[in-house]
Amino acid sequence: MTVGARAGRRLATIAIAREGPFDVAAHEKIQASVVVVIEEAGAGTPGAPPTLISATPGLSTTATQTFAVVGRDADGFADISRMYFLVNNNSSIPTGSCHGFYNRGSNWIFLYNDGLTTLMGPLVPGTPGTIQNGQCAINGASSSVAAAGTDLMLNLSITRQGAYANGVKNLYIWVTDDAATGTGWIQTSTWTLGTTPPTAPNPSSATPASSTTATQSFAITGRDANGFADISRLYFLVNNNPSIPAGSCHGFYDRVSNSIFLYNDALAVLIGPLTPGTNGVIQNGQCAIIGAASSVTASGTDLLLNLSIRRQGSYATGARNLYIWVTDNANTGTGWVQVSVWTLGMGVPHGCPPDSSLDCAGRFDDRDSDLRRNRPGCRRVR
Repeated sequence: MTVGARAGRRLATIAIAREGPFDVAAHEKIQASVVVVIEEAGAGTPGAPPTLISATPGLSTTATQTFAVVGRDADGFADISRMYFLVNNNSSIPTGSCHGFYNRGSNWIFLYNDGLTTLMGPLVPGTPGTIQNGQCAINGASSSVAAAGTDLMLNLSITRQGAYANGVKNLYIWVTDDAATGTGWIQTSTWTLGTTPPTAPNPSSATPASSTTATQSFAITGRDANGFADISRLYFLVNNNPSIPAGSCHGFYDRVSNSIFLYNDALAVLIGPLTPGTNGVIQNGQCAIIGAASSVTASGTDLLLNLSIRRQGSYATGARNLYIWVTDNANTGTGWVQVSVWTLGMGVPHGCPPDSSLDCAGRFDDRDSDLRRNRPGCRRVR
């Protein structure tokens, strides 16, 4: 417990941990305070919570915009703890948004990643540097901070990109003080870019177009004119046709989480996650996805997934096709597109007649000795 004084009062402050409403997106533990006010003769009233005075401009139509945000605290600007910002259609904080904060005590700006799991930064206002996720970039050199009396002004330079490159978004601000009281989300600006609806993604290429090996790495490129960050998932299917029956090889790569998932044989349970480039295998009765031989790269409009698949079980032989379906953040997609033909061991080995004792791998049991002696193209395999 600490004891301090402010505005003619003595304050007993006990720090406790709670889930703050101030950063719901990242589930950040915020130190709240229970303040016990010990009134003295002639003491004033407890300090008021902070307020948001202004944020300009109220309208913007440029991809890069510097917003001047002014927060005020009657107890002095030094009582302001953070200014949170959010660029989104509404004041919810979904994954794949533009969300972060300025911390006054450290004079640092932070931005959350696409999955809202990691803080990127710090970035000092007024210094060269950029922190960015798939939706926006914060520009250090063109941002700045000034403070005097009760007011703190943050000039925050934001560039919209990726899935946020066009369309209508709003800027929301939430100011908090050292006692963890705040303004709540306040819409301060409407930010409109472009008039053309977002373009649906497309699978621009997949190689090889044909394969005859049991384990194959397919290089699959998804393209989105709105930027690779607008691609949400790359679904894959190995089957004779683009239907998805039980007992098939079907799954997807999720861009935001950078994870591969595979459905079980009954299509009832997702197996995974598997991070491309890491050791590990996820598999069902028909195929296995090999993590170490898979990888992902992204740049500009393109997302490249190198997907290593091994056929097995009932898929160990025969002709199958690889189908891809790419979806974006608006849940529009390409539909199933056949990108490769995959043929393995077409049944009976050359020179061997059909026989009930011949298994799917072309092996014979001991009953086949006469058959092997009479068929020169057949040999026993163990």
